[in-house]
Amino acid sequence: MSLTAPLEGTLEELLPILQRQPKTQRFRFEPLPAIVGNEDSADTVFYAVPLAEIEECRQLEEDWDGADAAAVSSATAELAKWLIVQIAEQTGSTKWINPSVSPDPNGHLHLLWCINETRWLLLVNGQQADALVRVVTPAQSHPQRKVISFEQAVQDLAAALQ
Repeated sequence: MSLTAPLEGTLEELLPILQRQPKTQRFRFEPLPAIVGNEDSADTVFYAVPLAEIEECRQLEEDWDGADAAAVSSATAELAKWLIVQIAEQTGSTKWINPSVSPDPNGHLHLLWCINETRWLLLVNGQQADALVRVVTPAQSHPQRKVISFEQAVQDLAAALQ
């Protein structure tokens, strides 16, 4: 049986899987950007922390909260990573603020920025790849909830971080 989905992991993890594939199967390998290292490391990207936190959330198993919480799907984690990378690259390292990353019991991810006393929350659900929920809560005001596209989320957060 040939592979059709992308593989991700270390060479040690992937080698046994690759060895079971037909000898005629072709693969393309692309290096991932370095997202770990110490603060002095030149290969550490400035948005490494939320990417690592998303990966930690993806590792949580079903019932991670002891109350039947759903696991975070790979699709949800990948969408959240995509958002982080897009927003960070539009913002730049001098204006970037790391969001807090947390899972919810439904298997979604919450990305929360506090910018100039305004809370910007993005609710990422991998089963809704065309839209997400944005909740903006200005200081001493009521939350404003809106379903928006991923592109709009990137634009809104990049503008808020400027």
